Amino acid sequence: MIPSNFEAALSGLSAGSRRVYRPRIQQWLDRARGAPLDREHVESYMRSLELESHSAQVQNQSLAALKRVAVEAARLGWIDAQAAAQVQEIKFKPTTEIRTGRWLNAAQSSALLVAPDRKTLTGRRDAAVIALLLGCGLQRAEACALAVEQVRTMRDRMLIVDLVGKGGRMRIVAVPQWAALDIQRWIEELKVLERNYVLRSITQTGAIKGSLSPAAVRDIVQRYGAMIGIPDLTPHDLRRSHSRMARLGGAPIEVIQRTLGHASVRTTELYLQAGEEANAGDFIDIEPATPPMVLDPPRSLSARDSQSHPQPEPPADPPQPPTAALPPRRAPGISGRRPTKYPELSFQVLSRTLGLNSTYVGRVLNGVSRPSMQVAERLAALMGWSLDQVNALYKGNKPKPSAKNHDA
Repeated sequence: MIPSNFEAALSGLSAGSRRVYRPRIQQWLDRARGAPLDREHVESYMRSLELESHSAQVQNQSLAALKRVAVEAARLGWIDAQAAAQVQEIKFKPTTEIRTGRWLNAAQSSALLVAPDRKTLTGRRDAAVIALLLGCGLQRAEACALAVEQVRTMRDRMLIVDLVGKGGRMRIVAVPQWAALDIQRWIEELKVLERNYVLRSITQTGAIKGSLSPAAVRDIVQRYGAMIGIPDLTPHDLRRSHSRMARLGGAPIEVIQRTLGHASVRTTELYLQAGEEANAGDFIDIEPATPPMVLDPPRSLSARDSQSHPQPEPPADPPQPPTAALPPRRAPGISGRRPTKYPELSFQVLSRTLGLNSTYVGRVLNGVSRPSMQVAERLAALMGWSLDQVNALYKGNKPKPSAKNHDA
């Protein structure tokens, strides 16, 4: 039987996991009314949650909490080890929902990085907070618990060592150079103080005090998010953005999984939005031999093509309307296969982000195809352009068929 004071069963979990599991276990104790923690009663409890129309995520969260308690209860001698093993055999409910979240693009991330005023003590601290969340992908609880001794430099590379995440998993996180500068600058401020936590609170008089709380980290992120026009920005949004931009930059998903400390690559896919809605063929960087017919006007065969592939003579009556000339492959002033503002992003990457055909995105950016208003708005938001800049890509060099030709 599980005692009412079950905190010992949550030992070893992170503060976030304990906060989530505690009400789930308390709900079980309130409904069980002294019933043993075995497979029969747990399955009955799960059925009651389903009848009450709780979501699959809530049901799985409750089951995960009970499985955790069962393992620790068996270790502490509260229940039989065989009963705990049977509880572990209960399967989680399959889910099909895709969790929503916010991801920052490159322009928004750049604006967030330069938002803190590094001339002030608070600004240098806040810059280090953003560097740890956006540059290293840390959770806010991990950032708050980070000690100065865990930040080390090895072979001219800053590393965060012995970082304990969810489930007690330990990992090492390499800090990118652009984030290491702000972290190192803030650590320099702490040299005269007792070597302890990296992130500290600052009083109104400018004195550096104890460690920063997770709630304070959230307030810092929301304040700078509002400054760049993104209200209700959360620390976890920066963690998602870290993984998304790393993937767009070519980082293998296994590296992202290891950096974030995920036990399952499926969790990492949710952060990347690269689950069932993605296809492996989307990552193949090839160009079709011929553009899709829906995007181009009819093209007449050249003399060379006619010799290698003879075509039947068209009927004399009615005469065929003249075919519009093929527009140039690239509009004047637009060169190369990549957008000029972000040369590290390919058309395939942009098309996956926008959910559009890569050939169509390439033709829009090359000034060949006119984007719809919806596509123009999405492209402007992604690239940090104005609508006028997007519309200026199209040079209007595609002649439209006249009404006379259409009637013919």
